[in-house]
Amino acid sequence: MTTKLKWIAGIVLLIIIGLILFRKSFLDGLDFEMNIGIYQEQTFKQLDIKTTNMVVNKTEDNYLDSVVHVGLNELGMDSIAVTIRPITDEVKQRFESEGNLKAHILGRGRQYIIFLDDMSRDESIKILSHELIHLRQYFTEKLILHKSGVIWNGKVISEYEVSELKYDDRPWEIEAFGEQRKLEKKIRNILY
Repeated sequence: MTTKLKWIAGIVLLIIIGLILFRKSFLDGLDFEMNIGIYQEQTFKQLDIKTTNMVVNKTEDNYLDSVVHVGLNELGMDSIAVTIRPITDEVKQRFESEGNLKAHILGRGRQYIIFLDDMSRDESIKILSHELIHLRQYFTEKLILHKSGVIWNGKVISEYEVSELKYDDRPWEIEAFGEQRKLEKKIRNILY
């Protein structure tokens, strides 16, 4: 009977040693993968942002306000209040003609709300750059939402005319897509 207990104790000991070695190997591999960005997004560098803008982030992604602060500064915008909120089904339904809506901005003057869908840190920089171009369009009154359509560069475009334009063919979207790349690059250079 003592031989049988020795065998059982030996097997249990081998299992424990195997688990310890596996755990160490697994954690070392996981640490390596996290360092190269497989499991964890790259974080932003520490910044001291001097601004007169106020950004309130109501999402779970605590880095979004940094993206907006830097973007506003790069656009030369001062004394702007922006609230970032998770996008709601109601907002998505309101703008369902625009396809897979990732974000939307509302506001005028110096107060804006950016509704944002759940996305990666990398994609949020791209999407927020686009929305910040729209913010500048609204602020400068190049783009004005009107109850019966929009006013773009002083020209009234009816709601019907807007609905007939493909999303990518709307002049304010053409400008936003064109300028978002420059802003996105500037934001990335500052944050990383």
